[in-house]
Amino acid sequence: MLLNLEALTQAGVVDDPRLNAAVILVLSKQDKQGRWALEYGYHGKMWIDIEKKSRPSKWVTLRALRVLTRLGVDVAHVVARYVACSKRRENTLWRCPAGELTA
Repeated sequence: MLLNLEALTQAGVVDDPRLNAAVILVLSKQDKQGRWALEYGYHGKMWIDIEKKSRPSKWVTLRALRVLTRLGVDVAHVVARYVACSKRRENTLWRCPAGELTA
């Protein structure tokens, strides 16, 4: 679904009400810390496995935030939480405990 939304928003399709169900689905998969998990692995499709299945994914989160931004969804609070956490513990952005992500 995210791949389809990426393609459509890159093509400039942003005001189509038929996208609403897809956007709701993407938002429903966001965890309490504002991240998205890798739902399926790329085992055998890439030289190395860079992330583990069912774990928060930097790449899926980046892609989801890009799509939501193109669609006009306010994602500033999610980014602000990541920045606040990363300032407290360098290089632990994706392992930041939920309690540390309160705004």
